Amino acid sequence: MAAPVRWSLLLLFLSLLAIFAASEASGQEGADLDEDDEDEDEFPESVKTLTDSTFQEFIKTNERVLVEFYAPWCGHCQQLEPQYNKAADALRMEGAKTMLAKVDATAETALAEQYQVQSYPTLKYFVGGGDPVDYDGPREADGIAEWLRKRETPAVEEMKESEVDAWVQKHLEAKAFATVAYVKKKSARAKAFAKAAESLVDYKGAKLRFAAVWLPKAADPKKDARLAISRPLGDPEAKKLDFSGSWTDTGLAKWIKQSTYALVGESFTLTKYSGEAMQEVGAKGSVIGIFGEEDAGRALASLMQKVAPGESQWRFATSPSSKLEQSDLDALGARPDTLPQISVLCHEKKYVLKDTTEEALKQFLADVLAKKAKPYYKSAAPPSQAVEDGVTVLTGDTFEKVVLDAKKDVFVEFYAPWCGHCKKLAPVWTQLAEKVEKLGYAKKGVVVAKMDATENECEEQVSGYPSLIFYPAVKKEKKFRQKLIYQGARDFDPLLDFLVENAVNLEGVELTEGVGKQASLVDRERSKKKRKQEL
Repeated sequence: MAAPVRWSLLLLFLSLLAIFAASEASGQEGADLDEDDEDEDEFPESVKTLTDSTFQEFIKTNERVLVEFYAPWCGHCQQLEPQYNKAADALRMEGAKTMLAKVDATAETALAEQYQVQSYPTLKYFVGGGDPVDYDGPREADGIAEWLRKRETPAVEEMKESEVDAWVQKHLEAKAFATVAYVKKKSARAKAFAKAAESLVDYKGAKLRFAAVWLPKAADPKKDARLAISRPLGDPEAKKLDFSGSWTDTGLAKWIKQSTYALVGESFTLTKYSGEAMQEVGAKGSVIGIFGEEDAGRALASLMQKVAPGESQWRFATSPSSKLEQSDLDALGARPDTLPQISVLCHEKKYVLKDTTEEALKQFLADVLAKKAKPYYKSAAPPSQAVEDGVTVLTGDTFEKVVLDAKKDVFVEFYAPWCGHCKKLAPVWTQLAEKVEKLGYAKKGVVVAKMDATENECEEQVSGYPSLIFYPAVKKEKKFRQKLIYQGARDFDPLLDFLVENAVNLEGVELTEGVGKQASLVDRERSKKKRKQEL
């Protein structure tokens, strides 16, 4: 009996040992879970998910909040998400006061309606729990964080003169332009500087930082005031510029913008070199060298370094095509397979020069200003059929030849292949062209045409699809002044009436009964006479 007892005691001991081990493991697992919970509490998500029940409280308890209203299925929202999260992480690590949040607008429909969310993603910026403003900044992490930083801190930092050098160096290393004003506190020049800085908070051409050093009470508010900007530019550019103009907020802002341009820049963004940007700095336009091979890039930069000093009314830059988006290439009229080239943006038009010699560039710039140079327009390849079912197919290359022909009345549809309204109009437009042919109007010089405005460009600036514009048979220089934009119903009868009523080559022509519903001949003549008087 002794042996069975010993075995029973051994089994009991082993069972107790197993229970104890399991208990220890369970306790450790619980501890790990607790630690995870603690970590989760200590490091919450940078982007807070809000609902209808939590939204108002979050907005009220946080001084500054950027909220993204999104839809789970939205492709643009999915692209934005990692950038939005990265910006939130960066700001949290810096200890910023601004919080980033998001709302599923398809689930929280009341919030979406309250804040008039019409598309995804929509971003709203809240300050102090008040009404939001629409976020119109960049959609990448650095840009989002920078946009929010600018609003969280005063536009102008106050500091001692002994702190200036370190402050300037810090911002130069971050590729920012650092502007320091030495002014008397509350003086007119101090106020002008502060107002200029505030106006440049959203300047997209460069990173800007501003600081003020207060002059002593005994200083003269005008004579002793001075201003300088330190620039993160490479050789041979001046690293520091001193201001010598009039101390007005607009004058200061313009000078600061001008100072962000190198004699020849090493990169291109449309934001910095667009026609609007050029107007802001008082320049005629921009001259951009685009290249593929590095040798061509060095040659272009050398050429522009020679020309730029004598052409102060222009802003120069070069860029490799590999660093340009397709939208940039389109804006510059450039194709990777036709480089190098020089593109000039001026008068809301673009001009392309292939001859990259000093003499050619100087003459080209003079011709652009004198309006002697021919603008560049993007053009699709020639169509397989120049006329499709009676409709003349226009490209960027053929628009001027057809439309500006003084002997032709041309009715043009500018369309986009993906446009639903354009697709609906297509058979009606074909019917119109066939009727013009059948009635013999084509032989009189009346043309019904179309242009794919997504693949072709021309002098006409199209803002929506379809755009129907009539160019009468008048002298080339009068075509655009006397053009007529059709705004009636896109049906056959009113379109035909409009064409017959306005075509110069159809004066005196009356439609037969049952064809169109035109006004009487007398009414048409009165309308034409009135229109000529207005022109």
